[in-house]
Amino acid sequence: MKKSISAIFAGILVLAGCAAHDPPPAAGGRPSPSATPTSGLAAALIPAPPGMRLAYGPEYGAYGSLQATQRGLAALRQAKLDRPQCAMSGQLDATVPEIGKAPAAVVAFVSDKLSITQALVALPPGKAALPPPVAKECRSYHATIGDAQVRYTTEQVRAPRLGAESRAFVTTTSGGGRRLQIGAGMVRHRNVVMTILLVGSTIKPADLRRNIADAYERLAKVVK
Repeated sequence: MKKSISAIFAGILVLAGCAAHDPPPAAGGRPSPSATPTSGLAAALIPAPPGMRLAYGPEYGAYGSLQATQRGLAALRQAKLDRPQCAMSGQLDATVPEIGKAPAAVVAFVSDKLSITQALVALPPGKAALPPPVAKECRSYHATIGDAQVRYTTEQVRAPRLGAESRAFVTTTSGGGRRLQIGAGMVRHRNVVMTILLVGSTIKPADLRRNIADAYERLAKVVK
């Protein structure tokens, strides 16, 4: 099974599929901020963008133990896909020990029309790499979420050339008269994989690229 971004992204896809026109919470709920940020990742998290408020986190800890990761996986388990192999396509697998135990941080912000989630995962030296892109057969599939039938369509878009590797794509969810888009960007800087997720009714590639670049600028200044 191919993997890339994170279980957080997978959970957002499912949450977006059953959401109304308002953007869904980043990963469900707001945990208490951790008292022990690890690996300097706390300082690399973005602050609240203009006009947005804190919706989740900041949360720190082993990637597999984060509430955001666990809730994303739980949301996935509630969905029935017509192509089960696509459940984790394009994502980091938190069940792999070296990934699940890696230091991580996540934060999310929301406005009336948009949510932005940032996740940082510090992979072990020598193991840091962006996973393969979303598999070709997983660029369009359907899922049953409760009583709703949802279609997911993913299109790769041009990513800003940052860090050692970068990637971006936009996923559209539609069903039951509802439509949302999830813009996803990932960049590897040294051994840190950063993801930025934008959820709203329409996500423009240019806006996604700008948010990726802004977040990366902060990451590059903090993680030397």
